[in-house]
Amino acid sequence: MQTNRYSSIIQEFETWIKESAPKSKYVVSSRVRLARNLSLYPFPQVAHRKDLKKVAELILEAIHQSRTLRNYVIFPMEHLSEVDRQLLREKYLVSFQQSRGEEARWAVITKDDLTSLMINEEDHLRLQNIQYGFQLRASWQRVKTIDLELQSLLDFAYDEKWGFLTACPTNTGTGMRASVMMFLPGLMLSRKIKKVLKELTDSGFAVRGTYGEGSEARGYLFQISNQVTLGRTESEILKTLEKTCQVIAMREKFARQYLLEKSGRELETKIILAVRDLKERKKLSLSESLHALSLVRLGICLKMITGVSLSTIDELFILVQPAHIITYKLFKKKQSSEVARADLIRQYLMACST
Repeated sequence: MQTNRYSSIIQEFETWIKESAPKSKYVVSSRVRLARNLSLYPFPQVAHRKDLKKVAELILEAIHQSRTLRNYVIFPMEHLSEVDRQLLREKYLVSFQQSRGEEARWAVITKDDLTSLMINEEDHLRLQNIQYGFQLRASWQRVKTIDLELQSLLDFAYDEKWGFLTACPTNTGTGMRASVMMFLPGLMLSRKIKKVLKELTDSGFAVRGTYGEGSEARGYLFQISNQVTLGRTESEILKTLEKTCQVIAMREKFARQYLLEKSGRELETKIILAVRDLKERKKLSLSESLHALSLVRLGICLKMITGVSLSTIDELFILVQPAHIITYKLFKKKQSSEVARADLIRQYLMACST
């Protein structure tokens, strides 16, 4: 695969995962996203090519004028390779829809904190920031600052009664979608997760898989977000989600304690075998690696494993994804993805023990 300027930049992006984060035993990431549309232009789904190009031109000009946005990269999605688009998605920097690379779609990403601006996705503009751990407020402050500046530079579609107008009615109002990626092995293994998920959906929350809408829950990871934005302020949305996640984290804590009391030795054996698989197996599929990494993550949380940080495992959750493995293979001799994945994991774990 031939690399170009965009490929090298994407591969140089560090992940948003830091060495430590608040409540990382239960929460992997926090994200706040805002949906905005320009007045006088149709939504992307029904817009003609010339309208999409004009919308992109106006938004990109506003970004160039911004004093808040610095050190950013502009990606024309249609000109990126399929692997590069997938890399951005696996890093959680663009959505699945944006990663399809349709015409007149753009992504603008800041190098410093990996804030993303998706142009002509479902809405004219999707602005998002992701933080490691339970940091919804920090994520909100970042997107709020950018949004306020862009409001002074662009004419966003806004109605005094309905708020910000969006392509999907559930986003109308604040246009905010706040989400938290929670790690819930205790509730999964104790078979209590179905009850918790039902309570969440009954309470008006959306529960999705690892990569959002339409994706599966892998590695005991669940994305929990507000479902409705109309009639609620941004502060109310964040407060409700924070409170709910704190309750779920407490239930997860009790579920882990229950597992230790009921089948602690059996669980420890599974975790030890997972560590051995990651260190010794010559081939690993994506599902096998995610399962083993999840058990190791649980082992770290329960203090059954030392010498490996949660951040290392969380970074591996991203690095073992298909597009990342393809780029990793570029620097190695020709080998299958399963061999390359096992090799990458082994190298990371060996580096931790040195």
